[in-house]
Amino acid sequence: QARRPPFLLQDVFASVSASPEELVAKIESARYAGGQARGTFRIAALTTALAPMTLNIAAGGLSVESFFADLGLPGTGLSGAAALEVTLRWGREGITHANGGGRLDIRAGPAASQVRGRFGIPTEGGGPLSVVGGRIGFEACALRFPHSTLDFTGGIPIGNWQPDFD
Repeated sequence: QARRPPFLLQDVFASVSASPEELVAKIESARYAGGQARGTFRIAALTTALAPMTLNIAAGGLSVESFFADLGLPGTGLSGAAALEVTLRWGREGITHANGGGRLDIRAGPAASQVRGRFGIPTEGGGPLSVVGGRIGFEACALRFPHSTLDFTGGIPIGNWQPDFD
């Protein structure tokens, strides 16, 4: 297991290689929110104070409702499986100041909620992601429900994880 609050990764399998020039961790697989992820984490220039870092993640089958529950918003009923591809780069300031980008795609799930006795709302959509100064930005993204569509912008700051959607 690997925990970086509020997230818990399970069944993490990785191989690590290190030299004075760099450390590379190849994440073979990890489970999160009902889905699977894989990726690469690299720390370059280990012998300098800069230690630039890069994280590439590709994930699929992530429960949208579970993700929002981890953010302190349980029981949203948003039923969908997310696929995410993202690359982040940061330096000594830490991941909360990362830059990068990627894409989020959500496939609709059944009309069932993880909360017993509640109905779920099949949810699909997504769009491009930009990461600037540690804030994951959503621009021109859409969520589609059975009878409506919601265009959304805003973001989620890495670290405090409190959405600031417009």
